[in-house]
Amino acid sequence: MITVHIVEFLSFIPVWLVIVLGAIYFYRKNEEVMAIWKVAFLIFVGMFTFDFHWNIENEWRIPVLPLGVWIVYFFMRKDSARWQRARTFVWWGFWTSYLFLLSGLVALLLQSVLYPDDEVQTFLANVENAEVKTIHSSGEYNISLDPDTFSEALDTATRKELDFNQWRDEEMNVEQEHAEEFPYLVEGVKSKWGAVIFLLYM
Repeated sequence: MITVHIVEFLSFIPVWLVIVLGAIYFYRKNEEVMAIWKVAFLIFVGMFTFDFHWNIENEWRIPVLPLGVWIVYFFMRKDSARWQRARTFVWWGFWTSYLFLLSGLVALLLQSVLYPDDEVQTFLANVENAEVKTIHSSGEYNISLDPDTFSEALDTATRKELDFNQWRDEEMNVEQEHAEEFPYLVEGVKSKWGAVIFLLYM
């Protein structure tokens, strides 16, 4: 099955469009003609950066230092004419790194609007082929799931936060007897198109 991250995919399209249009603009302004593959290579190298990693729910990579620019300058420092021709494109590659960062922020906002994670229907939009499998000895076997009843139950279902640390500690402590909180696995469910769905335990 192919998982489509539609919001993330669409957010990259305008970024690459801006990159190409910018490259064409600078290429035409350049007094000396350069091979197109060299322009593309310089922009690509310019995208190499030292990043600041910021973890808030998602990992954000904020470009800080233009590593690619330094690399190109190091090899061209003795030929100022070559550096003057190349620096526009390599610096353009560096600045485009912020375009990807901006697109990530926009995608995050759109994701929360189109696929709210507090609505069950985001993750369980289609349950016609839902099946229950017992994955722990504490659960009952040969359980049947009626799709219509399950669908009606989802209309009033609410999301509940899981204390993951406590659940993990209970699972790791094999000497302590406890009832498995998620003895069943639901298969055959489909999320809203474009949303991401993980394994559903219950």
